[in-house]
Amino acid sequence: MKPESTAPIGPPMQSPLLTTILRSLGDGLCALDAEGRLLFINPQGELLLGWPAAELVGRDLLALVGPSGSLGGSVATVIRAGETYRDEDASFACKDGTYLPVSYVLAPLAAPEQHSGAVLIFRDMSPRKKRLAAQTSLVRREAILRLARRFAAESDPEQVLTDLLDEAVAVLGCYDGTLTRWDAINGVLVPVRTTVPTRDDHSLTEAGCRVSTRAIELRAPVLHNDSAAAADGLSAGVRAAVAVPLVHEGRLLGALSVITYEPARKFTNDEAEVLEIMAGLASAVLASLERTVELAEANHELRQARDEAQRQALHDGLTGLPNRTLLRDRLQQAILVGERDKSSVALLIMDLDRFKDVNDTLGHHSGDELLQQVGLRLRAALRASDTVARMGGDEFAIVLPTAADARAAGRVAQALVKELEQPFTLAGQSVSVGASIGIAMYPEHGADAKTLLRHADVAMYVAKRGGGGAAVYSWEQDAHDPGRLSVIGELRGAIERDELVLHYQPKVSLRTGRCDRVEALVRWQHPLRGLIPPDDFIPFAEQTGLIKPLTHWVLQAALRQCRAWQDIGMDIAVGVNISMRNLHDADLVEQITHLLATTGVRAEALKLEVTESALMTDPERALGCLARLRAIGVETAIDDFGTGHASLSYLKQMPVEEIKLDRSFISDMRTDRNDYTIVRSTIDLAHDLGLRVIAEGVEDQATWDMLVELGCDLAQGYHMSRPLPGADLQQWLAADASRRALPRAA
Repeated sequence: MKPESTAPIGPPMQSPLLTTILRSLGDGLCALDAEGRLLFINPQGELLLGWPAAELVGRDLLALVGPSGSLGGSVATVIRAGETYRDEDASFACKDGTYLPVSYVLAPLAAPEQHSGAVLIFRDMSPRKKRLAAQTSLVRREAILRLARRFAAESDPEQVLTDLLDEAVAVLGCYDGTLTRWDAINGVLVPVRTTVPTRDDHSLTEAGCRVSTRAIELRAPVLHNDSAAAADGLSAGVRAAVAVPLVHEGRLLGALSVITYEPARKFTNDEAEVLEIMAGLASAVLASLERTVELAEANHELRQARDEAQRQALHDGLTGLPNRTLLRDRLQQAILVGERDKSSVALLIMDLDRFKDVNDTLGHHSGDELLQQVGLRLRAALRASDTVARMGGDEFAIVLPTAADARAAGRVAQALVKELEQPFTLAGQSVSVGASIGIAMYPEHGADAKTLLRHADVAMYVAKRGGGGAAVYSWEQDAHDPGRLSVIGELRGAIERDELVLHYQPKVSLRTGRCDRVEALVRWQHPLRGLIPPDDFIPFAEQTGLIKPLTHWVLQAALRQCRAWQDIGMDIAVGVNISMRNLHDADLVEQITHLLATTGVRAEALKLEVTESALMTDPERALGCLARLRAIGVETAIDDFGTGHASLSYLKQMPVEEIKLDRSFISDMRTDRNDYTIVRSTIDLAHDLGLRVIAEGVEDQATWDMLVELGCDLAQGYHMSRPLPGADLQQWLAADASRRALPRAA
């Protein structure tokens, strides 16, 4: 309220006109006597205050309505001083207990040589207050939106803090602010930033921390007004402060405080709410940026761990050479290059002749040292482009990706035999060992890695028996099945006469122990030889083209059995193996579509399985076929995963849903650290790519438990069940409650 010098006003005119004017004013008007008692109040004044004139006349008006602020004394004092007072920001108490925001003027009236009273004119400031509040709210909303936009594009946590502090101080119209970080280890707030460094910077930071500490304790906004009058004043001339905590998802990050030096300035709950919204935005951004940093660090560590796991999974721990998994990868890659360039590839399998004698005589430590020295000699004797791998035990393998022919490969093999005939020094003794090497050539002896490995192994045993050091594979030396020629002749008739039968092996969920899918495995019920296993006739079917009618028979029989199960309420999916020739058959998808339609089986109930080597023979054609199968709803699994391994480079492109870990890894994973590492890494890789993993060859409870721990999805093997005829499988499923052999996932 400000006093103004003014000339005394004479006695009021007494006329009807004046009365009419006074009553028609839009502002409240009162006449007071020399003691401040009400003489007159116009109707607008009555309306604004809610008091009728009859209840006010004769009473000390200003004592009754109690204007906020200070008049500097009583009304009588004001009148005697002869000065006019104005207050633009006051409030009067209404009869109903509410307060009316007003601006008022108190002007003394003077008669000759005496002060006779005063005139009080007051105006309702509510509309103006509302407009100002609306404008302030708009400004603050714009500030919040502006801050949100800045945060959305910000990647630097330091800049986020700076923007938050600057905007908070600006939107509240104050001078300084303080940001603090919560030190969770020591349980204290640590100042990290103030708006403008000054000579009182330390005191201002201390003031901000004090009110921020209270906000941290309450986990809520804190208002601290009239600091100079309080016992715990904020010092440094600070008159008021407001603070809010920085909290995200229940985690305390710090606090934000804003201060003012204006004596009359008071922070409101609305301002605290605005500050809280701004702090919430900043907290979310800071937490997100913090997680980004943490994720980047975690990803770096994960990449390092995976790189190391990959290295361990692909290399022999003793010699550091590639293991059989990486060998298969290199061999398949060499085959693909050979197919493209129309060139030959040689695979050499080598076995040490007297390794057992070294172990028995000098001990396993010397045996390990011998293997390491053999690896070094082989590596030194070959080209950088050649691959030397340890297959396990005392067996090594060499891939010669650019061998001209079998004779050139034979010369390399004989040179390696001579190199290994040179004595080794073990435990201070000179030791001589021999080696036998078998050779298989692409494409003469096989078109895929699995076939070449088997044929080179056959040749190696021929070399060992003959004592000639090295031998090249030949069909005549392979005594796998002496009756193979007659088998080929009889197989076509067996398909036509329906002599084939299907057995089904359950695939059991490692998580639930439940079986909802099986693999169909074909057998030949020969009228003279009895039940012939698939390995004894399927390879011949693949070589002669009979694989197409054979696969069609298996698909039709499996789908018919699947429909029969569905008709009695058994929802069992069935898996069928298909070969490389089937993948390259342009009619395969159409045949499957027709069979699904004629049997009435849903596409989701058919699961196809294709070997890794078949996929990699012609990846582009395989991709196209698998994509068409997926389009009709048929899922595909990669069988014998790990035996070809070249699919690691194509796996993310393959439209497949599952991989089946080869039994060669599963059977020894409890005792062979390398196999365990391969299994674990493959499961992690498959899950990262969104694929399910089936473990093949689970033969005991310990292996089951280990697969559960590694997060494998499904298991298949004799531990759960051997392959069974359809009727026996139905009984096996029905007896699930009483069957003890089926383990349950923890």
